Amino acid sequence: MSKVCKCYRGGNAKGDCQLPIYSDQEWPIEAYEGDLDEDLGRFTSIAAAEQIIGELSSASKMPGPTYNLPSSACPTGSRLSKIEGTICSICLAADREDWRKRMAAVRGRKYTLNRFITPQVNHADRWRLISLRHQSWVPAFIFVLRNRNNQCGEQWFRWHSEGDIQSRNHLLNILQVAEHTPWTNHWISTQEFKLVRGVHRSPNMKIMVSSLEPDGPPREGFDFVSTVSTTDEPAHGGFRCPAQKPGLYECDRCRACWDPNVNHVDYSEK
Repeated sequence: MSKVCKCYRGGNAKGDCQLPIYSDQEWPIEAYEGDLDEDLGRFTSIAAAEQIIGELSSASKMPGPTYNLPSSACPTGSRLSKIEGTICSICLAADREDWRKRMAAVRGRKYTLNRFITPQVNHADRWRLISLRHQSWVPAFIFVLRNRNNQCGEQWFRWHSEGDIQSRNHLLNILQVAEHTPWTNHWISTQEFKLVRGVHRSPNMKIMVSSLEPDGPPREGFDFVSTVSTTDEPAHGGFRCPAQKPGLYECDRCRACWDPNVNHVDYSEK
């Protein structure tokens, strides 16, 4: 971890320096192969574990926390963001000004900022991206999820409301976290369909593969898929997410994205 600046090495996820974005090719993520019980025993508090993984994010619409990475670091999504007509080109978590401006032009709407583009959020996201290389990332994450809510743990968790899987090893580490937090329902949406194809997952992990473009068909060959439709009804079937209903914009009692009995979720682009 010596190649990063002192605000990362000091555990400062809220610093004001400009952290770099490293790809897995530049700095590979290693799969965790340690002694989990021994490594978990090294943590005495959530704060200590968060010095490694960073803080979880709160999304007001969600029933539980999320864990975010920079959208600009999405291996596939960052490329698709430059291609008009793809879902990633109109990503709600776009974290660059040029990206937001392209979105506004395509959608015929006024250019606006979002929280993902702010220096504080941008820094925290990049900090978490670097933290994926820490040898204790898996046990630290397990410790946090097990001990939040007065040691009752988290019931619902979303991976990457911003960002995506970085590599096969990153995915394997995420799956280890899910396996060792069986009372937590995990959900992850991804464009990295090649990485997740055929992967073994625990029953509490739902991996939902996203479609390529609005009104486009769902990806084939996966247990769980998602689509985005610009029409009032889903363009290719599926369960329509109720969070986009006027005046709602929250999960409320819906848990379709985590529910293994719901194979296809459709989101409204409006």
